[in-house]
Amino acid sequence: MVIYMNPSSIDSLFLPLAELLANTQADELQVKNQLSTPKETYIADKTASILEALQEQSKKMLHSMEMINAILKEELNHLSNFEKENLTKEFAIASERLDRIKTHKEELTKDPKILSSNTWQRFLGLSEATLLWLYQIGRYHYEQKCLEEAKALFHLLIMLNSLDHTHWIGLGFTQKSLLELQEALDSFAMAIILNPKNPIARYQSAKLYLQLGQFEDALIELEVLSEIIQQEKLDFLKSDVEILFNKARNRQSL
Repeated sequence: MVIYMNPSSIDSLFLPLAELLANTQADELQVKNQLSTPKETYIADKTASILEALQEQSKKMLHSMEMINAILKEELNHLSNFEKENLTKEFAIASERLDRIKTHKEELTKDPKILSSNTWQRFLGLSEATLLWLYQIGRYHYEQKCLEEAKALFHLLIMLNSLDHTHWIGLGFTQKSLLELQEALDSFAMAIILNPKNPIARYQSAKLYLQLGQFEDALIELEVLSEIIQQEKLDFLKSDVEILFNKARNRQSL
């Protein structure tokens, strides 16, 4: 299957921290053959550009967290005092760290919390329980047809940890309901990259390829999905996949 990612559909998302932080050793190797540029100047310029990118990403994160704050305040009322206290504390720490990026950028390259983090979730100190809670809220809003709210929450989850395929699947379903079909296909493609054997992302991708008239891609996706169904013994999907197979073959022959 050819994975297509439309850059415009992901340019509002956060880059993983790993992509923003400089690899000094790699930089040093790169400048050894660049005699026209002093090594110290090159690395200083590289570090400055990364810090600017980091600051820009932190502004987006802070804006996103503020944007969904109204949603979260309403949902907090359904939690126990203990859960509410923990969540409030975690978000306070996260906001403090985001503010520190904005006001103390010169210290960032020496901060072990940043240097050891490869996701915004880790750097901001948000637990798996908090992300699961956010996911459940996003899924609830999706099921209640509050699609823009659900989309905002799934975007935030991807900003926090873009390596969890379930976040991309949630976003894909929401985009599909909003008739953002190409964007939904991109999201399911990301889920497949992260978890190639996930049948949900494969099945939804095949359906979207059909809707978009990309019948050959739909057939390729269904072939892969059929193999997964056989390997994982997912017999309950066989009839649905066969129906899609017939649709794709019939439309391709027209």
